[in-house]
Amino acid sequence: MEGMPLVLLEAMASGMPVVTTESSGMTDLVEDSHDGLFVIPGDAESLSAAIVKLCRDPELRVRLGSAAQEKMKRYTWKKTARRTEAVFNRAIGIRPETSAGLGTQTSEPDLFAATNPRFAP
Repeated sequence: MEGMPLVLLEAMASGMPVVTTESSGMTDLVEDSHDGLFVIPGDAESLSAAIVKLCRDPELRVRLGSAAQEKMKRYTWKKTARRTEAVFNRAIGIRPETSAGLGTQTSEPDLFAATNPRFAP
């Protein structure tokens, strides 16, 4: 969640449809017309058209907002902390804790890789 605007995350978590640009990693979080709307950066007409579209279409607002809220269930602070810990563990060669509570040296996939395939070894 680092590097993502907190206000966008909070809006999505509360079920609000969002309007954002295709910049600064927003495409990693928002899918256009699925859980939000993309507009052209710096284009006031594009922004106003997206806002008017949401104002005039209550079904679209509900659909986008519900999808956004569902997606945000994957982005809790607890899950983020676990992923961050897994990244640090991976960096120092320690796999996630075993059932005995002790980490071990390994090259096996870790929690972060298991939850985010882009970072799988």
